[in-house]
Amino acid sequence: MLSKIRFLPLLAILAILVILSDMPLVYCQTTVDVDFNPETLNLKSRGQYVTVAINFSGTGYTANNITKGSITLVIKNSTGDTSPDLKPVRPAQVENGLLILKFSRSSVQDAVKKLGGAGEYTAIVSGTFSNGTAFTGEDTFRAISPGRGPKSPKSPKSPKPPKPPK
Repeated sequence: MLSKIRFLPLLAILAILVILSDMPLVYCQTTVDVDFNPETLNLKSRGQYVTVAINFSGTGYTANNITKGSITLVIKNSTGDTSPDLKPVRPAQVENGLLILKFSRSSVQDAVKKLGGAGEYTAIVSGTFSNGTAFTGEDTFRAISPGRGPKSPKSPKSPKPPKPPK
């Protein structure tokens, strides 16, 4: 009986280790610099893309270390509401060490409109490196919805001067 009592704590420890073995014990995340362009997004513009540039300098990683297809863009408004994940619509390019991504302008405009329209927003980019380390970065931008504004009343036409006699 005494040997069974000594064995139970070992079984409990073993059970805990088995359960924890399926769970990541350490979660690593790297912060990257993100530049969202345009800095002012016209909600009525008809452009094709918005551009996101990611700078990995100082992280120990490069654009070549990214897990293909892992990058997403989320738009967040000032109250913390977020858009669904947006995926790049063009293949990524590397220019001067920066990863350049193109996202559908109309998708970003639709997301901003659903989050409240004109105002200040945060573009949050995230993804993973091939070793499983996550990265994230953000940039702010402004959304505008310009129009002609209120129409000013037309001024009355001035009378034409009389024509000189011939």
